[in-house]
Amino acid sequence: MFLKEGRHSMSSLLNHRAKLSQNTQALKYFSSNQVKEQDVFKKPLPFKEESAGTSEPNPLRGRTFNKLTDGVHVRSSFNYDSFPMKLYNRGPDISEDINHLINSSSNEVFNINNKDKYALPQDNNHFHNLKDLQWDNANYSVAKDLDFYQHKLKRIENKYQSKDIIPQLANNLEKVMDYKGIFPVESVNEINQGRLGDYFLRLPQYSQIDESCIPPYYPPSQDKQLLKIAEEHGSRFVMSTSTITSVLAHMYFMISNFKSPHFANLSYAYDKEPLKFMISQRKPNSIFLKMIDPEKKIYAIDSDSGFSEPSNMVLLKMGKYMEKMLQYDAEEFRSMTGLKPGTTPQEDNEQDYFKYSLYNNILLRSQIDCRRVEADGSERVFEIKTRAAAVLRYDIENYVDYLGYQIIKKIGKHSSFEREYYDLIRGGFLRYIMQCKIGGMDGAFIAYHNTQKVFGFEYITLKEMEERIFGCEEYSNLIFQAGLKLIENVLDHILSEVGEDPNQVLKLGFYSNESKNSLDIFCEIMDDDKVLKDRTKSIFTENIEEPIDYYESLGIKPRVIKFTVGVYPIINGIPIHYSPILYEKGDTLDIKYTIDNYGVVQFNEYMTFLSEAYKSQKINIDNEYAGTWRFGF
Repeated sequence: MFLKEGRHSMSSLLNHRAKLSQNTQALKYFSSNQVKEQDVFKKPLPFKEESAGTSEPNPLRGRTFNKLTDGVHVRSSFNYDSFPMKLYNRGPDISEDINHLINSSSNEVFNINNKDKYALPQDNNHFHNLKDLQWDNANYSVAKDLDFYQHKLKRIENKYQSKDIIPQLANNLEKVMDYKGIFPVESVNEINQGRLGDYFLRLPQYSQIDESCIPPYYPPSQDKQLLKIAEEHGSRFVMSTSTITSVLAHMYFMISNFKSPHFANLSYAYDKEPLKFMISQRKPNSIFLKMIDPEKKIYAIDSDSGFSEPSNMVLLKMGKYMEKMLQYDAEEFRSMTGLKPGTTPQEDNEQDYFKYSLYNNILLRSQIDCRRVEADGSERVFEIKTRAAAVLRYDIENYVDYLGYQIIKKIGKHSSFEREYYDLIRGGFLRYIMQCKIGGMDGAFIAYHNTQKVFGFEYITLKEMEERIFGCEEYSNLIFQAGLKLIENVLDHILSEVGEDPNQVLKLGFYSNESKNSLDIFCEIMDDDKVLKDRTKSIFTENIEEPIDYYESLGIKPRVIKFTVGVYPIINGIPIHYSPILYEKGDTLDIKYTIDNYGVVQFNEYMTFLSEAYKSQKINIDNEYAGTWRFGF
């Protein structure tokens, strides 16, 4: 079914592994400056370190914060020692901790949304130029209201597929969903009374994957069913979770004033680790906008991964068959894959199930990985995520160098489940949240592995992820709606500027520019979809290392226009000019925005942008488009 018949020789891999000490090679990522983002971006954090009454500093204990708003400086403090550290014990406690931080009565805590707490500046030394923190009043005066409250996300019935085709978890893995925290793989074997054997301890390898048995992926522009639904509901833009979540992330960065995630309750090992989103989340990204129905002027958004196969393709393909390992009984999976002597692979007629959602003129498609039927007959659907261990993700092109890396402890800076959770906060949860919201899913079922074996499982609810990224569910919902509305308005504006030619394909690049407090959008106007078709031919990828190689080899002189979008959040009627948005339940959020035509972009600038947009798996890129980051809970 999913694997090619027979076991392939691993001698070449083993010989390669024998040349180095894998554990030493892996641990260098946690001890050298090679992966310390704080050494790449040297921007002072707006707080002063104070003694926390402990020999080990903790970024969440005993600090004095200098909150910045509109040039107003208010000194406040809180002591995180006032409640116990619940190491790696997450869930509802997070919101309580955040509420304590904001509403503490024992210390005067500055609430960024409270006008009465404003005070005169005490010290402006950390401002390079106080004027830099002010909005462009000329732009703000002509800014439009973003009317995202007017529309709600509407679920569209899938009349073309039965929900019965959505698989369920097998091998008693549903018990993981009832357990808070990590469920070790050894415990899974125990509840299955040992019948699994090495099922999760010896994973089939990449070379054994039979790709013909994996359901094909159809981009939105090629999905006839998606187009039919769009025509039925009068939609203007169609897109999938994989094509739009990265754009939604940039919308969130702008609306929140580049707020960092919440890291409460992590251990002391992360005192000096970055408290911000990974560069891979902040970097530019690009999409294709293509008219698929000239009569009704319906557009599709397809993803743009660059001119060569993504470096994480190994993990993507392994993730597909690992999903099936979680959904099939062990014996059934072995027989279907031909790994059991005396059996032959069976034909695979599976198909993916999709949910559809409508937000005003945007139609969204979401693939549903799995479902669970509760005792009362109700169902909940969720994502399945196969998560490779940290060092493999950090250097995926050389992942075979790190196959000896194991997750062997609960907390700690390396070789721990806590490391994986910390990386999920910085590099996974924002994307997972958007995917869950689009598909109406309850959470994510995660399998932690190193491509050789599974170390453990965990079910993380949507609510927990929202608290980590946004602080509360209410803010998450508003961000999602506002992000979609902003995308819709931006696309409409760009099309009104460049025209709606059925033969045109637009490549749109997005980057939330923190230093300029604007959303930069690069629009390359292509006269046809030749680029999209050529990209499937290997002849164009053999000698291409950078985007400039592609354009020069074909003699393409791209026509590129740059747009800038200004986003102005307003909390409880108060414009927040600089500080990260600390939204609390019951607050009101309003947004104003502007869109300006910046003009024609020079070739070199555009090539630099694309180069950094396509480096999707580089955690530690020292590039101008990654930017600095504002510190804020």
